[in-house]
Amino acid sequence: MAINTANIKFFESTNSVSAINSLGGAITATELTAGLNGLFDQISSAESTAGDTEYRCIYVQNKSFGTGAEENDLISPALALITDATDPDTSIHFSIQDAVNVTAGTIANEDTAPAGAVWVTIGGGAQAFSADLTFAGNTNAGDFQAIWIRRTVINTTVAAATDSCTFSLTGETAA
Repeated sequence: MAINTANIKFFESTNSVSAINSLGGAITATELTAGLNGLFDQISSAESTAGDTEYRCIYVQNKSFGTGAEENDLISPALALITDATDPDTSIHFSIQDAVNVTAGTIANEDTAPAGAVWVTIGGGAQAFSADLTFAGNTNAGDFQAIWIRRTVINTTVAAATDSCTFSLTGETAA
């Protein structure tokens, strides 16, 4: 039986500062179900006027477990943007940690960029899919991998924005 896509899950990371979650650290059991709206706060008028960049770390995990060997593996996984950032003044950037099953570093606060992140922009009107977002290897049953997300709001006179985007993991299966 092939991998069940419902078993590809996104989870928050452990590091929290001042009630802001997912600032790196180990994978948690808290599933990210509300997309970026559950991860980032609403953009305030002050942030919209001044411009703002914030960071979050999440994990993707292959929760498929079965008796067959590679039939539960996700081959050539890649992050795909399903719907773009809805506000043209907002862009979403992703950085995929190269190593599988490695805990991400932490950041001091949401305004601190994670060390060593290589960003790929797929928000703000950019492409809907990029081969640059391909993971380092297969995501085998039980594997997890860290993804850093950077949300940038450019300096604009527009009032506070409500913005979102939808992303998912794509790939192939052995069966």
